[in-house]
Amino acid sequence: MHNKMVLRKDKLRRRMLRKRKDSSNVHWHFQSNSHVDAYSASLQHTNRMLNNRYGFRTRKVPSHAPILIDKEIVTRLQETFLKEFEVTERNRVRRYDDIQFSFAYYYYLMSEQIEISTGEIFKEFDTDKSGTWSDREIRTLLTKLYELPLSYSIVDHFEAILLNCSEKKTFPDVSTPEYERYIDSKLPTISKDLVESCPTLMKMLKDRFGSTHKYHFETISNAESKYVSFKMLNSNISDVVMSLDEIRSSRRKFVCLNDNLDESKVAENELVRAILYDFYLSLFPHPSKFELSEDYRNKFLYMKDLNEWKMYRFKIKLFIIFLMSIVLWMGLYNIIRRRFCRIVDILLC
Repeated sequence: MHNKMVLRKDKLRRRMLRKRKDSSNVHWHFQSNSHVDAYSASLQHTNRMLNNRYGFRTRKVPSHAPILIDKEIVTRLQETFLKEFEVTERNRVRRYDDIQFSFAYYYYLMSEQIEISTGEIFKEFDTDKSGTWSDREIRTLLTKLYELPLSYSIVDHFEAILLNCSEKKTFPDVSTPEYERYIDSKLPTISKDLVESCPTLMKMLKDRFGSTHKYHFETISNAESKYVSFKMLNSNISDVVMSLDEIRSSRRKFVCLNDNLDESKVAENELVRAILYDFYLSLFPHPSKFELSEDYRNKFLYMKDLNEWKMYRFKIKLFIIFLMSIVLWMGLYNIIRRRFCRIVDILLC
């Protein structure tokens, strides 16, 4: 009941803000800053938290769609922002100091970095695994270090760095593998030891390749318009029908319908529910094979409870099988014993 009262007040506040916006845009702008709903405030709070760790940048709110969560990553997320998550757990209802979960998860995943050693950078460009950089591999490295097109001065400057480092002789000599150098090349053998003993080159490599994303991810541009339909449903029948028809005309992978009905309009809300039921029936006339039939309900809210129930059933089955095995063994034993006694009587008589 407490949660319902909070949500009802929040809806009324948003409705009043929308009316103020319609009457005076300037007035609404100043008023809305002091009456931000808890969800928007939690987004701002989470964004400030991410700014403190990863620096200021533009972040977009994730689409209203299902989220696949990696357990190990979310565990590290909770350990990284332990105090913030503890505050969120203590809040009985949604508050301004909550962590907005999906927002924090996505940007944690995309922002975490790992350091890469010079040796690992060397191996990445040593594509033939010869232990040295060939002229071809150095050309590939240059395309990653500098903007294209590569000028002669850039190539000459980089070769000068390598030549200066090779003259120090603070590393063991390595023979140049066959076909590593072009005919007109003036470069020495570029080994990993040479690269690690060259401060200028190491700084260049560290600045450009010294860190990378810890987790693999892919961002999809315009995901909201391509894959997700998000509609706010109110108690206006015409608006609801229009919104649902728009979803019908442009089918997308995910549909998110937000309940923004006016609780005082009971009759209209009943009609909205009927229209909504008909809408889903038109899209999915047959139940999924994973759904329970209408006569059944899932009594387990947690996998732990389901697994305990399965283990209990397994133990009962084992016990029943054990009892039946004993009964069967006793029955067979009596039959065999009687037949054996008859054979013995016949032989002795």
